[in-house]
Amino acid sequence: MSGANENDPKVGDVSDDTMISPKVEDTGAGLTVARKLKKGAPPRNSSATTVTWKIQNSSAEALGSSKATNPVPACEQKSQQDTYLKDEARVAELTAELKSTLEKACATAEKLEESKKACKLLRDQVTVLQKDLSETRDFVFSLQRREKTITEADAAAEFHSLCLAVEDWVQTQLTEAFDSKFIKATRPDSRVRKFLSLIPQPGKEAFEYPDTDEYNVIAAIMKFLYLEIFEKDFYCPIERGLMNFLNSIKRSMENLEPRRDLITLRTWRCETLTAVTQRPEFAQFRHKQSKTLSNDLANMLSLFLPRSDISGFTRLVQSTIIEPALQLAHKMHLSVHEFSLGYTSYHSTKLEERHPLRQEWSQFECVSLSPPGKVQRHPIADVIFTYLFDLSPELVFRAVKADSFTEPRVLKRGRILVAVTPEEHGPYAGPLSRPKESPTLLGFMAEINDAKPSGSW
Repeated sequence: MSGANENDPKVGDVSDDTMISPKVEDTGAGLTVARKLKKGAPPRNSSATTVTWKIQNSSAEALGSSKATNPVPACEQKSQQDTYLKDEARVAELTAELKSTLEKACATAEKLEESKKACKLLRDQVTVLQKDLSETRDFVFSLQRREKTITEADAAAEFHSLCLAVEDWVQTQLTEAFDSKFIKATRPDSRVRKFLSLIPQPGKEAFEYPDTDEYNVIAAIMKFLYLEIFEKDFYCPIERGLMNFLNSIKRSMENLEPRRDLITLRTWRCETLTAVTQRPEFAQFRHKQSKTLSNDLANMLSLFLPRSDISGFTRLVQSTIIEPALQLAHKMHLSVHEFSLGYTSYHSTKLEERHPLRQEWSQFECVSLSPPGKVQRHPIADVIFTYLFDLSPELVFRAVKADSFTEPRVLKRGRILVAVTPEEHGPYAGPLSRPKESPTLLGFMAEINDAKPSGSW
């Protein structure tokens, strides 16, 4: 023990990375090392085990003399071997756990890589969808009208104001004329025939009822506005043949494949007419239409004020009646939704075809002949409402939804003139005997001009 064998491995020859236990993943090699250690010889080709053997061998030499005198008990050797085998089993268990952990880490890394690829793919899809959404939003907004359209409430309010303006104008300008003897000396006049053509059959029958002139004139003015403005396909005449051309395009669009729905057709029509109204020439057409209608209406109404200044009278008619009607019609005709005027079902019926209003009267605004001008707003018991004639039409609204109109909704009820009588007296029948002279100015004018109940202008 005085010197080391030259064949013995030196501690300095062992690298730092080998100063560990035998490779943990080789459990069989560990058992081999244990057997060799038991025999007292170092395992072959193992630097770490060589160092372990040298340490054990040095201890054996140091204790060589004591072994002979103090041998290790067999039970202690067995305990050392068991401890060593347990350590080797633990090493093997940890090795398996490490391998499993590494495998899981590799699998997680692969999933992470796949997730990164999927995430990139989704980001690309989101970018494409955002672009498509932006283009779709721009397209939808392009279909929406940029000009503010009239609402249902505004249409009802403006039409109500127009009706009141006509009534106020007649009451302030013409009431005194209805009793004028000068007018009763009027000779046959074409203007009278034109004016009387605006009065339907029920209104002509009311010539026999006193105090109906004012109401008939109001009704005639409203009928004039209805026929010449609101009932037109477009309220203002434009270039010759243009409306026929636009209507022919609309009919062609209705037959296209794939089929265009109703809202597409209505939107196209309104946008086209809106573009037409923006042309410089349209202002000239509209000015001409306003002047023509004002002249026509003022010319007829001047029958009741023959000594008035016709120029000033025409301007008054234009500013009070014609212009408000044209402005309202402009908004209604350029709406995608439908606004329309309509008269009652009694409007063109004969006397024998009409019956007293019982439950139906609540559908209208009933203006009483006597007392004059009173609007019957609440149910009245034990009375009969006798229809005389329409004063103004009702305003009806239909919204466009996809390929159809919604159910019509009345925004303003029609206004009618009624005679209210007690139920025991029966329906209103007018005077019992016909006087030699008509009780109304319009009746007198109709007799002079030999006007018939029918006819139009």
